[in-house]
Amino acid sequence: MPQARLPVTTVSGRAQFQRFVSIQAVAFRPEWNVPLLAHNVIITLSLDATGVARLIFENDRTTFIGILETNNGDTISVNGKLSEGSPAPCTSSEPYIMDILIVDGEAGLSFKLRGIHVFISDQRVSIENPAIKFSTEQRLIGARADVVIQQYMQPSMVDDKKEVFVGPMKLHLQASENPPETKRKESVCDQNGILEESDDFFA
Repeated sequence: MPQARLPVTTVSGRAQFQRFVSIQAVAFRPEWNVPLLAHNVIITLSLDATGVARLIFENDRTTFIGILETNNGDTISVNGKLSEGSPAPCTSSEPYIMDILIVDGEAGLSFKLRGIHVFISDQRVSIENPAIKFSTEQRLIGARADVVIQQYMQPSMVDDKKEVFVGPMKLHLQASENPPETKRKESVCDQNGILEESDDFFA
């Protein structure tokens, strides 16, 4: 059967939405002179960003709250926690296995990355993954960490147990959605009455 693939792209902020509409002719009835079409819609959401991240870790290092300031001057939330059922590593050469939630509030996008390896030593945090990369340039503790927390987070988060890791971060995220079909009522009529009623809005 003949198919047509029509890309429709909308750009909003840093996020690019790609909507591909696949159209397939399934039937044609000469007496109606109306083709019947089936539609499949797949939406691809993507987010690419590069900038400086500040990751604030609790003392046990099983959770962190962070902010990425992009090169365009935007901010993206980056929060992580130890994956459920994953133990904390015994040595610095072993990674923490974390789930990381990334939220771009301006674009209305969120992505959850599961099972990301986060390497943490006394002075450094590093993440090396196709979706997220981070390396440490500075580790801040005490009063210097408090200044960053007050500036980028909530002042109530300030305490002696937190440390801040600052460094370059790169995000390359992509996800696909297949939303349910939108329904409508359509009638094909002749002089004697209704021949067909359809619930496919795009038919």
